[in-house]
Amino acid sequence: MSIQVPPGCPSFVASPTFREIASVRVYGRNSTIARQGDPARYAYVLRRGLVQVSSLTPSGKYFTDLMGPGNILGVRWILSGLPQGFGLTAITECELDQVEGPRFLRYLEHHRGAALDLLRCLNRQEIQLWDRLIHLSAKVPSGERLMAALIELGRIYGVPAESGLRIPVPLTVQMLADKIGCSRQWASKILGELEAAGKLKHKRGWITLTNGTAGSV
Repeated sequence: MSIQVPPGCPSFVASPTFREIASVRVYGRNSTIARQGDPARYAYVLRRGLVQVSSLTPSGKYFTDLMGPGNILGVRWILSGLPQGFGLTAITECELDQVEGPRFLRYLEHHRGAALDLLRCLNRQEIQLWDRLIHLSAKVPSGERLMAALIELGRIYGVPAESGLRIPVPLTVQMLADKIGCSRQWASKILGELEAAGKLKHKRGWITLTNGTAGSV
């Protein structure tokens, strides 16, 4: 049986040797996949769903991001031998390939092509993170950051709707605020302004990008 590899996912995920060591796990909506500070036990490949990645720094600042299919999670802590640096929470039902840390390290030792493929994937994720931090530090307007985040989510998860492109993901205002680095009150204000401008519709946690905005996805 052929294995479908999500876009951006390392190609080795579909190889028979990797399938031998990986177990498929499904986590329900709002389930905890891993807790920050716990021993790093598994490497994860997100095949389906949306995962919230969060971290509380020693200074008390909170960092969070949203990860879609194709992302590799937990590997940095497995490689470094450090405790889990981020908490992982399933925002929607998620399907992941899960591999015990020692088995994953042995796999990489014996498959150099897979190790290089993994390095490329982790590098892409790091570039995306730096792009986000640059947008924050450059003070790109919050409205632009929010629209960019919603358009990206629409590209991955969007389904056609009568008025545009619906994002069938239960996004709270707090999630969006954390995503773009602002307060919940400010994110709520931005959503209202974008809706008044006709760029989206927001009702009961569901967001629909209107036809003009959805065309840019």
